[in-house]
Amino acid sequence: MSFSRALLALGLSALMISSTEAETLRTEYQQIELERLADGLDEPWGMTFLPDGSLLISERTGRLLRFERGRLREIAGTPEVAAR
Repeated sequence: MSFSRALLALGLSALMISSTEAETLRTEYQQIELERLADGLDEPWGMTFLPDGSLLISERTGRLLRFERGRLREIAGTPEVAAR
């Protein structure tokens, strides 16, 4: 797995942690702490950081969200997705 894919997987995991406490993962190289950032996501599929520090999150269903200052806001006007 490439480093960027590993970071994406960790980031998506952080969005989906089921408890309110941070979860610690220990790897061969370092310790990583995952902390829940948002609730109410339905199968997060990808994410990218924007230059202003906010985060775009796509879901498998095609929903696109912007996470900024601790809040999720849905972005309208995205194309229809055929997820199989």
